[in-house]
Amino acid sequence: MTDENNKSSPTILGLKKLSEDDIEILIDEVYDLTHRNLTKKVPNNRLNDYDIFIDIDTTSDDLNIEIDISYNLSTSKIEKHEKIIKETLEETFNDLDTYLKEKFSN
Repeated sequence: MTDENNKSSPTILGLKKLSEDDIEILIDEVYDLTHRNLTKKVPNNRLNDYDIFIDIDTTSDDLNIEIDISYNLSTSKIEKHEKIIKETLEETFNDLDTYLKEKFSN
């Protein structure tokens, strides 16, 4: 099940121009941050029920990172899963902001 509420996509300003290698590293880091934050909220035996998709757009002068977390679980606990995903995305973007400032700021 996927819902638009499961996506988060801020535009991040004030960073250096990223190379292809930088973008590949960033994709891996965003995935790792998201997975690590999700692991804090979901039991290990349920992690495979969640899918994480990362999209990074650098076509404009801004960096746009989209994280989509979907889940393949029964609809009986939708609110619980939505809350987990929302909290995971918030935590991930907070961590990502710190990471980007440390590694890629001008």
